[in-house]
Amino acid sequence: MTKTIKRNSVVRKITSIALSTMLLLSMALPTFATTTTSTEPIIPGAIKGGVFNKPVEAAITKILQMPAGTETPNLEFEFSVVKATDVGAANNDAPAITGPFTATFSSSNTNKTVKSPPTNVKQLYFETDNIFAGVPWPHAGVFHYYVTENKPSNDLEQLGYINKGDKKIDDILIYSEAKYLLNVYVKSEIVAGETKYYVYAVGAVIIDQDDSHDAADVGTKVDPTPGGNGTGESKVDFSQMIFTNTYVRNNGSAVTDPEDPEDPEDIDPEEVDAATVLRIEKKVTGDFGDKTKPFLFDLQVKNPEVGGLAEGKKYLVYKMGKDEMDALKIYDYKVITEGEHSVYLTISHGQWLAFIDLPVGAGFISIEERTTQVEPDDYDTTIRYHKAGVDLEPIKGKTIGELVGENPSIVEYENEYTAVIAPTGISVDNLPYVILIALAAFALVGYALSKTRMNARVSL
Repeated sequence: MTKTIKRNSVVRKITSIALSTMLLLSMALPTFATTTTSTEPIIPGAIKGGVFNKPVEAAITKILQMPAGTETPNLEFEFSVVKATDVGAANNDAPAITGPFTATFSSSNTNKTVKSPPTNVKQLYFETDNIFAGVPWPHAGVFHYYVTENKPSNDLEQLGYINKGDKKIDDILIYSEAKYLLNVYVKSEIVAGETKYYVYAVGAVIIDQDDSHDAADVGTKVDPTPGGNGTGESKVDFSQMIFTNTYVRNNGSAVTDPEDPEDPEDIDPEEVDAATVLRIEKKVTGDFGDKTKPFLFDLQVKNPEVGGLAEGKKYLVYKMGKDEMDALKIYDYKVITEGEHSVYLTISHGQWLAFIDLPVGAGFISIEERTTQVEPDDYDTTIRYHKAGVDLEPIKGKTIGELVGENPSIVEYENEYTAVIAPTGISVDNLPYVILIALAAFALVGYALSKTRMNARVSL
């Protein structure tokens, strides 16, 4: 009995000691964890990893987009990086980042092409050098800057137009409205006994959107480091601090206002001919092709895929030809509303339809229809499109849908009459031969009948 009590007492003491030890260890673990935690700062949404000899960099990307087929214009864009004094208590002594930061484009420049641009859109990009180069950071900490694109002071240019003068239609240039908050994390390091400061991490946040990032919301974080990131299909080749501008070139002239067009008799046909950017011609061939009959055309137009052109914009098309004195003449005109129903005009051999104000990249559809005077199905139709001086493959058919080119373009409809004309009588030139054949046939039939009668008598 005494041994049992002693044994129980020993067990209780061992259990108490074990529980006390576990409690002490659990209280000590947070201390151990604290002493072993990394001092690496947590910087959400930032690109980090810079060291003194290789600090993190940042760059600005300009994307210039225009309708496919547009020659790259000679343009230069500037950007500002200014202290965000309304962000962060330590930002009042942020060093100036002065630049200048520019992006240039030209027809002779080898600007790089954006991978997988939208359909019928040409996109080029220019990435600036490191905007932190030479910046004297005063101390370690976080500094904040706003990055924007400079807009011209001229009101006309700020609206997005390049004035060509005379009656030429102005080109359209739309500036970016994007704005980014750039957060710069500066770290200190002792180098050769001196304290040095360098950019350890950087991050950018969208403040104002210009569709450079599709449907990204304001407040979305983007990677501002140069050279791009990602792999495979998701790889991008440039800083994601992007400003996108849109350019649309107009080759035509404002001969008259489509909203209130003048009477064709009051318009100089030479002026219309000189302003033509797209011409649809009619040519009739074949021995029996009727060059006096009209062919009906169904016409539609659409604005370029990019640009600041209003939906439902109106354009002009003229029916033109030459009179008996071989002088240019305007016969008729129509106002076409972009993106809406068709308009119809007829032209005969030697006449054409002239569009004078379509921008580069505008889409058009031309369909040759039936008329009460002419059945086009009696004709073999070939369409040849000379797009801005380049001959495209001929089309067998009556419909073409294409884009307007950089230089004046011509669509030629050639209709060759191919219907077979059935004979309605016998030519007298062949009459002697016909008579001889008929006599020979008559004699043959008479001989056959005579032979049949003789055979019948013999059998009797």
